[in-house]
Amino acid sequence: MTENRERYCHSEGIKGGSIKVCSLADSSFPMSC
Repeated sequence: MTENRERYCHSEGIKGGSIKVCSLADSSFPMSC
């Protein structure tokens, strides 16, 4: 698995629905897109 340093968005399932979060290779915390 190659290390991706670009920001990517994915849908995360949460209670009450789903949200779109962005993740960074060097940051392990989700951010709202």
